[in-house]
Amino acid sequence: MRWGWVLFAAWTLVGGTLSLREFQAGQHGALSVVLLAPFWAAWCMWLAWRTWVRVVPWLGYQPHQRYHGNYYEFDGRQVRIWFAVTELWIAVDDVLDALGYEGEARDVARIRAVAGDDAVLRIEGLRPWVFTEAGLRLWLARRGGDIANRLDRWFEQQVVAPFRKRRLLDEQAQQRHEDTRPP
Repeated sequence: MRWGWVLFAAWTLVGGTLSLREFQAGQHGALSVVLLAPFWAAWCMWLAWRTWVRVVPWLGYQPHQRYHGNYYEFDGRQVRIWFAVTELWIAVDDVLDALGYEGEARDVARIRAVAGDDAVLRIEGLRPWVFTEAGLRLWLARRGGDIANRLDRWFEQQVVAPFRKRRLLDEQAQQRHEDTRPP
């Protein structure tokens, strides 16, 4: 049972009854309109909201589509990760925030000097600097420390392993599809 619709029906019944009584009594004064206007405005707004919630996905309007499913959490910090078919990229700013780095330690040129030019990139269509998978691992290995090791373990267990498994399952499904196709 959808309680929103039950309340909507009750709201309609009560509001309709009040309006009908006033109409039958011939009372169409300004006071009755002022008293009933918020009632019917809330009724219309709820109906408009429910319509919007149903119609927008059907129309395909998703302004943040490219970011769906790409937010992970490490130690209470948000880490953005972008997936391609065979690669993944991690936002440099989010990694530095998770590690608590400030000042010069956040300089991308310094990070590239430590991990290499291929470790940190700017991907077309993405605004932030991103680590490649190998680049993040190399940079974390050179940083050392407890939190860097925890981030590396988290990255392997929560991001990379599921990504590889999903990629393997996709490849297997593709292979099965090709095997079942008639010659």
